[in-house]
Amino acid sequence: GGKKQSSVQTDSGSEQPDATEESTEQSRNDPVTITFNSKTETYHADDLSTVLLYTSYQKPMVTIDGHPKISKTITQSLNEELDAFQDARLESLPDSFSAYHLNEDFSCTRQDSRIISFESSRKEFTSEETHSAAYGGFNYDLENGETLSLSDIATDSNALINSALSFINQQLLLPNYSKISQLAKHDGSDVSSNLLEHVLRDGNWYFTKGGITFIANHGAITPSYSGTLLFSLISS
Repeated sequence: GGKKQSSVQTDSGSEQPDATEESTEQSRNDPVTITFNSKTETYHADDLSTVLLYTSYQKPMVTIDGHPKISKTITQSLNEELDAFQDARLESLPDSFSAYHLNEDFSCTRQDSRIISFESSRKEFTSEETHSAAYGGFNYDLENGETLSLSDIATDSNALINSALSFINQQLLLPNYSKISQLAKHDGSDVSSNLLEHVLRDGNWYFTKGGITFIANHGAITPSYSGTLLFSLISS
């Protein structure tokens, strides 16, 4: 990245509170506060009047009263996504004026006595149209702040993955998925192989109140123009 870095002027922009969510559903009765700070920046060409890129990043911070170390562990992990966003930002600098935007937002999809989960959405667009959108999942153990993997949440992660694979394949047989199924087979590729490689893996799932959601980003099992698919497994 950074191909345009030498010819771009950066406004540091601003960082301001966006929203705060509070919950007290902790087993230890320790309140958990989620704060979202929107960080915005503007990139100009050398003439300082031509805007090349606007960016907005909604940085989440988790605070657990009485447990600063756990809070710091979760927030530091989420900050790693900010580093990835900054790398993508340099890649997105256009060669000419296009009023280009790169945004990333977060939403909390589940929080209970042991788990907190977020969905992230990163979108690149001009004022005319969205060029791409990518989603991700972030899941943490509130007891220690560690990132949860599929192997952490199931005694047999292979059984979980195979169950999810079977569920998604069954969904793709339903009438309302008929067009998606056709697109998934557009190049003769094996849908199950693509699901295992690009969807049923860490970074592409998050907990919801009712179960777990897997993310099929654009291009994962269908052509990029077909958008992102979300498959939600309801826990019994």
